[in-house]
Amino acid sequence: MTENVHFYPWEQVSNEAERAFERHAARIRVELPDALVEHVGSTAIRGAMTKGDVDLQVRIPTARFAAAEEALARMYRRNDGSTRTDSFAAFEEKGDPDVGVQLTAIGGPFDFFVDLRDRLRRDAASFEAYQALKASHDGTPMKGWRMAKERFFRALLEGMRESRARLEAAARLAAEDADPAHDFAHVLRVVSSAERIAAAEGADRELVSSAALLHELFNYPKDHPDSHLSGERCAELARELLLEEGWPGDRAEAVAYAIRVHPFSLGVTPETLEAKVLQDADRLDSIGAIGIARCFATTSTMGRRFYDPADPFCTVREPDDKRWGVDHFYRKLLKIPALLHTETARSLARERAAFMEGFLAQLGREL
Repeated sequence: MTENVHFYPWEQVSNEAERAFERHAARIRVELPDALVEHVGSTAIRGAMTKGDVDLQVRIPTARFAAAEEALARMYRRNDGSTRTDSFAAFEEKGDPDVGVQLTAIGGPFDFFVDLRDRLRRDAASFEAYQALKASHDGTPMKGWRMAKERFFRALLEGMRESRARLEAAARLAAEDADPAHDFAHVLRVVSSAERIAAAEGADRELVSSAALLHELFNYPKDHPDSHLSGERCAELARELLLEEGWPGDRAEAVAYAIRVHPFSLGVTPETLEAKVLQDADRLDSIGAIGIARCFATTSTMGRRFYDPADPFCTVREPDDKRWGVDHFYRKLLKIPALLHTETARSLARERAAFMEGFLAQLGREL
C-alpha cells in the first residue's frame, strides 16, 4: 500500500512536540553530557505545517563521534533508510509522536540541521516557499514528498553556503596582513567557541557565528591613536556586507552591534545575548595556552620586553603592559574569567585560567 504524507497545523502538535523533545534531550544528555542537543525540523519552527514527528540534532566533536554513535545505538533503533557515514548517523523511535535523532560531527558535511531551522525561522520567503511545497504535497505519496523536500533543502543549503563562503572570503582577505594574534586562525577559533557557547546558551547561532566571523574585518594598529574606534569601523563594514547578502536590516544591525561593543578596551556590557556570546568567545581566545601565545606575539609585534627583571610579577608596582609582556597577565588576562557573561564560557575558562597560573608559577621558578 502506498504511504501518503499528511501535514497538520503547528499549533495542533507543538506542545506535545516540545515535551517530547525535552524528554529525549534529557535522556541523551545523560549519556552524552558533552553533546549539543537541538530541536530541529518543522515542529521547531513556529507556524510551520508539520507531520507531527519530532527531530533532534545531536552535535558532537568529531573525535567523540564513534563513541556517541555507539551510545545512541543502545538507546534507539537505527534508521536503516537513512545515510550513514563517519560523521552522520540517524536513529528513530516510533511512538506518539515519532522521534528522529540525527547525530552529526560538529563542522562535518551533515552539520546543517540547525542552520536550516534557523533560516526557516528568520527568512519569510524561504518559510513561505517551504509551506507552499508542503501544501502542494499534502495527501500525496510520501516518496514524492521526500524527493521534493530533498531538492528544496539542497537548493536552500547551496545558497546559504555560497553566501557564507563570500563572507568567509572577506574575513580571510581582511586578515591577510594581520599580526599573529589577530589573524584568520584567531577568527576561526572565535567562531568555534562562539557557536558552542551559543548552542549551550540558546543564542541565535547565525547571528553569533556571523559576528564572530566578521569581528576582525578592520583593525587600527594597537598603538594608533584611533585604535579604540576599530570596533566601530569593523561593525559598519560587517553591516554593509550582510546587507549586500540580502540580510534583513535588523539582523544585520544585530551583528554589527555585537561587533561594535565586543572590544575589551571599551569596557561595555552588551545588552543582547548574542553580543555577550561574542565577547565571551573573543575573550576566551585571550587566555589559556593560545592566550599566552597571543600575548607574547603581541609583545614582540609592539617591541616590548618580556618582563621587568626587577619585578617580573608586579609585586611592588602597578602593571604596565605597554612596557612589559608579563604585565599584561595582571592588567587583563587574569581578570577575564570573572568578566565573562555566560556559564558556558566561565566553565571553559576555568581550565585555561589554571593553565596561565601554572605558566606564571613555572616562569617564576625559571627566573
